Amino acid sequence: MTDDRSNSGRWLPRGWLLPLVVALVVRLAMLVPSVGRVFQGDEPAYRGLASAWADLGAYTGQWPPLHSAMLAGCYRAFGEGGEAAARVVLSLLSVWSCAWLMALAQRAHSESAGRIAGWIGALYLPLLPFAHVLLSEGLAIAVLLPALTLLLAVAQGAATGTRATIALVVAGAFLGLSCLTRETGLFWLVAITAWGLAALREPSQAIAIRRPALVAAVALTVVAPWSARASQSLGTFQLLGRTAGVNAYMGWNADYVNFDLAGLDVPTEGVPVAATRARLLEPPPETAKWQYEFVPHVGERDRLHVQRGAAFAREHPAFFARTRVVKAADLATPLSFMTRFLRMPEGDPSLRGARRSGGYGAPLDATAARVVLSVLALLSVLAVALLGALGSTVVELRRGAASLLVAGFVASSSVALVVAMSRFRAPFEALLLVPAAAAIATLAQSGRWRPGVPPKVALALVLLVLAGLWTLSIPPVVASFRSLL
Repeated sequence: MTDDRSNSGRWLPRGWLLPLVVALVVRLAMLVPSVGRVFQGDEPAYRGLASAWADLGAYTGQWPPLHSAMLAGCYRAFGEGGEAAARVVLSLLSVWSCAWLMALAQRAHSESAGRIAGWIGALYLPLLPFAHVLLSEGLAIAVLLPALTLLLAVAQGAATGTRATIALVVAGAFLGLSCLTRETGLFWLVAITAWGLAALREPSQAIAIRRPALVAAVALTVVAPWSARASQSLGTFQLLGRTAGVNAYMGWNADYVNFDLAGLDVPTEGVPVAATRARLLEPPPETAKWQYEFVPHVGERDRLHVQRGAAFAREHPAFFARTRVVKAADLATPLSFMTRFLRMPEGDPSLRGARRSGGYGAPLDATAARVVLSVLALLSVLAVALLGALGSTVVELRRGAASLLVAGFVASSSVALVVAMSRFRAPFEALLLVPAAAAIATLAQSGRWRPGVPPKVALALVLLVLAGLWTLSIPPVVASFRSLL
């Protein structure tokens, strides 16, 4: 690990301005083929909920409210231009995230790693859709990265006394906002609190959990008003959203669901491991899919379907286990939402006008542009994963950074136990740019590597797992690129 010259006294750390300008230019350029389009997946639902909230003053969505609240605010402020305004807001938030990414990489390794992280974040294609598509991941990343940066600063002793307390409170508030953006924010809150039990404790204190408890308490305080309102409205306890039943129906059932692959004819033979992947997904003989029931009370509906899904998993443990392997491959896939939207510029031909779009318009709807960008996006995933594995295992990171990466991995990989697609790894993918930048900085500067054999063993294990999961992803990757032509 290397230490660069101090940035004290500068309004912006040395070398940060240019990557931030490039990030802004790239994101504004991506607005051109995105405005006036309707992207496939959850975007139409978010648009409808936000528009209704702006018009009627009521939110009836199944997700936590913060992202929809932001969209509704854009609709109220700009009327018919609300959609374009929301895409601009998400683009600016993405630049904000790049700044915090640089701060986190600098805190985790060095100033040079911070600058490198800024350049990667500015140009990293797989995360670019969340800077303009009306999905909640962009906002989730924008509130998560500041929390992680502040917590790491406290863990390393950069903030002490009152400043440390303020940093912990602000970090807890950001984690609470993350929970109000996506239900998976709760996974991050639990994982980060567990990380804090070791990283944030004060040896001089009789109670070692004081600091992580403060972070968790502030986060839950931020969540509490929404939870109380939703619980009162539904007549049953509601912490964040009500998607558990739907996710159980899709993830703990006899059929296979991955919306990344919507409209694709994934081969089951004639392609490497296609037959193996098909066998992993094949349910036991005479296994029936359990059906979703629209029970009037949404709380009871969620509980019913979670119970049915859990019962199905208990009755078919071997099938559940092998499908989780495919779910893990779906999470680690080289595909991304960038490749997904690039392969579907026309969308549903039965629809008209802007609603017909499933992905980007001109100039990205040209075949050559779609193929080139899809290849670059796929290679970007592979490169960042490999560099991230290197930086996480054998590069000497500063105190608390390596274990923070482990906490983030646990928080993100948990979704593979239920449902998985590339979108669900987005917050961790942003975090993975930190060790990737650290690896590049170390390679460029001949910096220090972690000593001893165990880190090398850890790297070998990570690479072996990645190779296995990527091999299982070959059939959907082939199907995705076939659909481009």
